[in-house]
Amino acid sequence: MIGMKPEDIHNIAWMGDCDISPDASKVLYTLTRLDKAEDDYRSAIWSVSTDGGEPVQFTAEPKRDASPRWSLDGGSPIQLTDGDWDDTQPTWTPDGRSVVFASARPVWLPDGSVLSVAQSRGRQGLISAKAGDETGWLTEADRMVSWYSISADGSRAAVVSSSITSPGELSVIDLPSGKEQQVTHHNQNFLTATQIATAERFVAPAAEGVEVDC
Repeated sequence: MIGMKPEDIHNIAWMGDCDISPDASKVLYTLTRLDKAEDDYRSAIWSVSTDGGEPVQFTAEPKRDASPRWSLDGGSPIQLTDGDWDDTQPTWTPDGRSVVFASARPVWLPDGSVLSVAQSRGRQGLISAKAGDETGWLTEADRMVSWYSISADGSRAAVVSSSITSPGELSVIDLPSGKEQQVTHHNQNFLTATQIATAERFVAPAAEGVEVDC
């Protein structure tokens, strides 16, 4: 195994926004790679079962497709927008007739708890909070969560996360039990052939006794 080289960036697959189907059986997600010949990024939407299995590419390059969303009845996904626009964070209206664009925000579950992405001392993960209960982390401390989606019944969460030594991949969390399963392995060949050095965390003192994580 050899150390990472600059040209290895062409072998990395970046995971983007994800959306779990209403019946919690599948997840749509965005996968981006750097096209060496064109010197540009290419993104496509993929689909994978929440129980694992072989991911299937849904849209074709060369455009940079992003922000997939299931319809409320779980039907086949379709593309609604086109052109050189950054259309992100689409959300269905309650009647299922329209799609609006909004900022990322916490998700309410049927039991009254809230899921959201939070940051703490260099960590960025998925948390669960409920009135009268302690706030708890749902993802491991060494990972950085960039996207997540919750099934309509609140039973499963699809999470895109990465770490210092591993590019992003998609996992599915069974929320009642907390059990997590990684369902994509797009960077497995890259990680097998390349050794990525680990980073050492340290804290630097700042003004008024404040500590800064580095």
